[in-house]
Amino acid sequence: MVQNPFGILPTLAPFTFGTANCNDPMNATHIRVIHEAMEADVWFHSARMYGNSYETLRRAFDETPGEKPKMMIKVHGEDAQELRKWTEEALSVLGIDQIGLAQICGRPRLTEDLMPGCPLHEMMITLKKEGKVGGYILECFRPSSEDQVGIAERGLFDAFIFYYNIVDREVNNRLWDVLRAKNTNILALRTLGGGPDAMGYTGDRTDQFQQQMRDRIESIFAASGCADKLEFRLRFCVSHPQVKTAIGGTANPSHLAQLLKLNSGLSGLPALNPETLASIDAIHREFFG
Repeated sequence: MVQNPFGILPTLAPFTFGTANCNDPMNATHIRVIHEAMEADVWFHSARMYGNSYETLRRAFDETPGEKPKMMIKVHGEDAQELRKWTEEALSVLGIDQIGLAQICGRPRLTEDLMPGCPLHEMMITLKKEGKVGGYILECFRPSSEDQVGIAERGLFDAFIFYYNIVDREVNNRLWDVLRAKNTNILALRTLGGGPDAMGYTGDRTDQFQQQMRDRIESIFAASGCADKLEFRLRFCVSHPQVKTAIGGTANPSHLAQLLKLNSGLSGLPALNPETLASIDAIHREFFG
């Protein structure tokens, strides 16, 4: 069995700063938020598809040379040459020496694309050897596939990244069970999204399916003993030791301050009780198949 040829997950803080909303290099507030996140010494998460996020980050970075944060960057993973192109563009535009964690966000056609000898695998290893990438994580996307299950079973990646919160789990039951059984590291997206009074962010979904889930989750929250929904969501995250960081984006200084405060105190929060977790898990298994 191949074990994590693409690198071991480094130690992450409970909160990772998502940069999607900081995408205007002429907006002083966006620059301010970036500087404040840099001062907190958390990892940053970004991607070329986030408008002018790269250019906005670069402006802030250039104002404080030598203080650039560790970066988690989405890169294209369809084929070897696209991977190099996206990687080198990020390095050049951001003015950084290395992508700490490259998030493979394409859709590898087969599990075998990531096995030794295949062009994508070999390019990933080459970029690591060149020092342009520190390690790799794999994005899981809907619908879950047998290829993703195979990748997880083979232990090809030390960490997977996907939408995960109380009202959303982007992986299906089969893939979830493999990730849990193998104790694979998880990086959670949208865990902190939607504001303090939301149960979690699911994008633009307003269908009956989501409303049914939210109604049932509300009753679980009411019986949880949590002071508010933000505490409920954070304790849900703490309840899963596999979740190594929650990625949350903002361009609002006060919201960032709240997230950073939570980041520093997250380790002191208690896990949700087993009955509450079991109830949430049962709903996830029903709704996410």
